[in-house]
Amino acid sequence: MLRYRGPFRDEVREIDFLEGNSNQGDALCFEPVGTPPVHCD
Repeated sequence: MLRYRGPFRDEVREIDFLEGNSNQGDALCFEPVGTPPVHCD
């Protein structure tokens, strides 16, 4: 577990699950393939 305290920390705090090498979790909110999922703001 990591604690990030740098720039954009509020945005980072809202990410539940982000894996760098897949399209699962919150990754589709940042790099959508088609329409982003409903849970993305």
